[in-house]
Amino acid sequence: QEGEPAIDRGNTPISLRIPRNLSRSRATSGSDSRLRAFFQLIHERVAEHGLDPSRDFINLDETQIVLDPTQKRVAVVCGTKRVHKLTGIYGERGVHITMVAAIVSDGTALPPTFIFQGKSVSHEMARATHNFDPNCGLAYSASGWIERSIYHEILKHLIDILPAPETRGYKLLIVD
Repeated sequence: QEGEPAIDRGNTPISLRIPRNLSRSRATSGSDSRLRAFFQLIHERVAEHGLDPSRDFINLDETQIVLDPTQKRVAVVCGTKRVHKLTGIYGERGVHITMVAAIVSDGTALPPTFIFQGKSVSHEMARATHNFDPNCGLAYSASGWIERSIYHEILKHLIDILPAPETRGYKLLIVD
């Protein structure tokens, strides 16, 4: 990136970059046969239900919001677009907030759901979240992550913020 200090090691310039966390399970889960099977299943469901890929796909993903990040730079080849650092069980523990975001294939970003760690959502957190977007969903769990007990709430919020039922039809929800 521009302004980054570069270290020239012969023909391979190296720069210092801030890595993104990448869990061990994600780093090792993408085999070619699994990916082929996944996309074959999507192709079959699209044909079966007459889905329009330009408007009927919804991608749902969650991410941790770090309120006090400790960032360290790592050396990578200049021009590298994705930089990750492998996190372990100790790096993923602690108090955090999870944001569940959904994007429709037509580019529409749906209001997110925030999952707070604990037994209830404080008034201040609820107000701050609704200041971000009044249509945001709020949930809480002991871990702060998506748990079976609140998954139904997340799906209900998603259904509530989609267009009216008569215009909905089938959608393909892809959960990462």
